[in-house]
Amino acid sequence: MTDRDSIIEKVQALLAKVPERGATEAEAATALEMAHRLLLKHNLSMAEVEMISGEAGQVVEEREYAVAAGGTMRRGSGGWQGILATVIGNHFFVRVLGVKGSGVLVFVGRPDNVATVRELNAWVVRQVARLALEACHEEGRVARYEKAWLESCRIGILARINQRLGDMVAARAAEDVKIRALVVRYGDENAQFVKDRHGETETGPDRTLLHPEGYEAGLETGDRVSLHPASKQVQGGSQ
Repeated sequence: MTDRDSIIEKVQALLAKVPERGATEAEAATALEMAHRLLLKHNLSMAEVEMISGEAGQVVEEREYAVAAGGTMRRGSGGWQGILATVIGNHFFVRVLGVKGSGVLVFVGRPDNVATVRELNAWVVRQVARLALEACHEEGRVARYEKAWLESCRIGILARINQRLGDMVAARAAEDVKIRALVVRYGDENAQFVKDRHGETETGPDRTLLHPEGYEAGLETGDRVSLHPASKQVQGGSQ
């Protein structure tokens, strides 16, 4: 068994312990925190091994289509699904890029980090899609006629997820200089990999037109998103 197989199995075993039904938001948040701690410990351990051996670790590139709520491949720009993948990747040592006009997402980073980000992203995509539709119906809106409101709600949910993940990771980095160094190192490493393989990347302006009420509803709804792939239910509290 390789080190990568070992850490992935540990993370999967942790995720499997979360109840499929009845998990509270606190339980989901705790599970995500523990999963992040496992990955962080693994990465710190690998960094020490590399420092002793003098050999650099491997960076990989994996691709997939941004997946819509129904499980179909999305071939446009990737939309909010691409934004979500980027948000999660930023906090788990992975750089996520989009291939313009194709809907393809490119995940760059250490293999175990990439695998974790892809698993987490696939689950949260479905939660965000469902929650935005539920919020739309609660507001008495018809989703097919309220595209701007619905899209704004999704963006609001993503903003809240980004804040929650960012707070957790920042708190951990503040505790240990080795963690801060690891964040910088992997960020530079991923950026160099992308530059060497793809050259300079292009970032275009965000042309999404936000609906103020939809965005605010998304921020509020984002507090109820389970950030844990094994949890099959989104909760605002105990059930």
